[in-house]
Amino acid sequence: MNLERIRNVPLPFAPSPPLAARAFAGRLHLVAADLARGAVQHVAVGADGSGPPTPLPLAYPMGLVACRDRLVATGATADQRPVALHLDADGTVTARTPLPAEAPLLREPVPVCLADGPVVAWESYAGQGSVLTACRLTGDRAELVGSIGFPLFTPYADVAAAGHRLVAARVDPATLELALTALDDRLRPATTTPVAAGVTAVCLAAVAAGLIVGWVETGGRLLVRRFDTELAPSSPVITAAVVEPPATVSAVRLAADGHRLAVLHQTLLLADPRLQEGSAPPVLEHPQRTTAEAVTAVDLASAAVAGSTVLPQPAGTGGVAAADWLDGSLLVLHADTAAVSFYRT
Repeated sequence: MNLERIRNVPLPFAPSPPLAARAFAGRLHLVAADLARGAVQHVAVGADGSGPPTPLPLAYPMGLVACRDRLVATGATADQRPVALHLDADGTVTARTPLPAEAPLLREPVPVCLADGPVVAWESYAGQGSVLTACRLTGDRAELVGSIGFPLFTPYADVAAAGHRLVAARVDPATLELALTALDDRLRPATTTPVAAGVTAVCLAAVAAGLIVGWVETGGRLLVRRFDTELAPSSPVITAAVVEPPATVSAVRLAADGHRLAVLHQTLLLADPRLQEGSAPPVLEHPQRTTAEAVTAVDLASAAVAGSTVLPQPAGTGGVAAADWLDGSLLVLHADTAAVSFYRT
């Protein structure tokens, strides 16, 4: 079943990755690079159109979250220092919090919303391992929550909020086993829940009663499952997408709202147009990369796919999308279209 696009809202600038989108105060808020103006811009979009862009004091954005009465955007300043910006519903910066994250970083600072307020988490290299650090934002100050070390760094990891706790998802680089670890208020491990084996990517999204986990299996299936705040499964495993080798799934992103979930991903295919099917040896002398971006809507209540669509994209651009839910509609921003599309599920 295809998603039905009901309208397009043009944007006042052409957004470039990295970009982020979050619903807040009745509108979809976008933060993205504006290469034409050499700035990072904020803009709010609703069914009646988009507002004017507001420049942010960032060289590039890293993350965006809605938390209580504000938006929190993380990014780097012109001198490459990480910072968190507190924004109101108009995109006005109401507070600015320098972050004590030091290079080299394995994962850039991203904001998450715990039940008692916003927290920023990042991961640093530490020899063959890594250290996950988090700080709580209180106005213009960043209060260190704690840190936790891992013996081996992994390219497959994510963090999200589950009620009052931060949850880390990690894929063991040796076994490819995915597990969730709930961290206490000092970032010490509280509980660990195994999720799946043979995993090559993972992504988390917070929901009111827990969190959503999305992961990619080595065979090419993109799966999602809901967990409660105690990290117990609260839904069956749902297949959101399947690709056939040699295609692979990457860049998985999730946007959840109640029982509705949007799963965004890219399908990558390396091929040599000079090779004929069945030819040998299968060597890619002149490989060409083909990228397709897709979004799938999942109804978590019925554990079923509600619809999907391939996003419009000029050949070879490899655009990146961001999405969130607003008043029952799925809003999708695609960097190649300079517009927000409204979809009905």
